[in-house]
Amino acid sequence: MWQTAPDPGPLPGLYPLGLLLGLWICYRRQVDILYSTGGPPVVHAVGRTLSRLLALPWLAEVQDPLIHGYCARHPEEYRKLQAVEQATFAQATRMIFLTQQAR
Repeated sequence: MWQTAPDPGPLPGLYPLGLLLGLWICYRRQVDILYSTGGPPVVHAVGRTLSRLLALPWLAEVQDPLIHGYCARHPEEYRKLQAVEQATFAQATRMIFLTQQAR
């Protein structure tokens, strides 16, 4: 499972914790839909993985563009953000945009 996990972008330490907590919540609460919202892009990586593992629909909310002029300090960080953004747009069941710029 971990070998096929997406690159979570910045804050990679949050990915395993978010995934474990998400699995626990989903099983304990009998969740029938997933919703990831802005903040660090890793939340969308966790939402994507939970959706795939549990075969649940996933709504991804983007408050601001993930890729913007000050999003990454290094080229590698920029590449990771771009990968998370592309995976989110390609695999979320539905996208929710809070700003025109996020489209």
